[in-house]
Amino acid sequence: MPGPRHAGRWIVLGLATLLAVGCGWFGASVNERLSPGGIVPAATEAARADRALREGFPSGPPHLVLVAEVAGTTASVDDRRAAAEGARLARRLTADRSVAQVVSYWQDAASRCAPRTAAAL
Repeated sequence: MPGPRHAGRWIVLGLATLLAVGCGWFGASVNERLSPGGIVPAATEAARADRALREGFPSGPPHLVLVAEVAGTTASVDDRRAAAEGARLARRLTADRSVAQVVSYWQDAASRCAPRTAAAL
């Protein structure tokens, strides 16, 4: 039979268990009240990209920015294969019903590749 010294341990253990159950019950619905995001240091690439997007596309904050890189040292995003894959990815995202808007570098590739002419005065 446990003595008086052991009874205190059981009380502490019981209170800790009740506290854990209470915290679990209280925290079970907290996910519904939280929003994604947080504090991003201003010097990070993510913060610079966020500023560039806010200034260049004032329609609101993006939920996802996808950055595609071209493998190889001499490859370019304007390379025929890379452009085809980029356009395919943009079409695939556009077809997804859960995506509200897609803005892609490759959407208007023809106008970027056209020669630029200066107006004569």
